[in-house]
Amino acid sequence: MKQHLNLLPWKLRWRMLLRQRLRHWVLVWSILAVGCGLLYAQSWHGLALAQDELEIWQRRAVPVQAVQQKNASLQRKIAELQERLAKYGHLDSEQIGFQLLATISQSAGAVDGKIQVQKLAFKQTQVVDIPATPNVPAAQPAPQPAPGTPVKKPKMKDVRTLTLSGVAASNLVLAQFVSSLRDSGAFHTVDLKLSTGSKVKAGGGTREFQVECSF
Repeated sequence: MKQHLNLLPWKLRWRMLLRQRLRHWVLVWSILAVGCGLLYAQSWHGLALAQDELEIWQRRAVPVQAVQQKNASLQRKIAELQERLAKYGHLDSEQIGFQLLATISQSAGAVDGKIQVQKLAFKQTQVVDIPATPNVPAAQPAPQPAPGTPVKKPKMKDVRTLTLSGVAASNLVLAQFVSSLRDSGAFHTVDLKLSTGSKVKAGGGTREFQVECSF
């Protein structure tokens, strides 16, 4: 059995061993360095892409932000208008009342004051709003909804009615008064509901009347 005796100094042997170990690890460290570099480059590339995409979305969001600002401005204006309407809205209804009184006064003046309105009554009701439809022949029945179809709630609208009661000098005067109310355009409909001989001025030919005006 052969035995080798290393006669090199201990310091030299330690340096040689250290160099040998470094040669073994330098490859591992190189691979790790290359891997870290590739990972850093990939992360940097992803960050650059994310920044570019963020800038694109920011440019796209500019019109949306402008619309949002306009909506906020409109909402503030609507709130201001609603506040003003709540504060001064009653003036509109009072103005309508004055306009109706002026129309009635003008219609009474059109018959030389031969009519006297003694009572005014106002009421407001809700009725079904029926849209205008073309004429359908009687032979064609209206289409029926399919089974299971939910029934739509009818649309309602407000109808205001002003009832005028008083005395007219004659039927001719009353007819002229009703015609003047219709021609004024202030009412949707003007209907003569009652016309009877006056009990107050019997034999004078006067007529007690009741006229309904809707608007």
